[in-house]
Amino acid sequence: MSTYITAERISYFISVLQKNGKSFNTISAYSRNINKLVEFLKNSELSATQMINYKNWLYGRGFKKRTVNAY
Repeated sequence: MSTYITAERISYFISVLQKNGKSFNTISAYSRNINKLVEFLKNSELSATQMINYKNWLYGRGFKKRTVNAY
């Protein structure tokens, strides 16, 4: 299975959240978080190393630990 985040996968994830009755605010927050990750990855494959780099990238942008852990 590919570990790339695609528009199709994002759409599917959002549809699952909607079907599970998640609130508009929850879906919006998850969407924002995913889009930040996509921005960071720049079409790279998702990996454990990339996730660590992503957390460090968020810290570098001034995000606090609590916020980073939510991403």
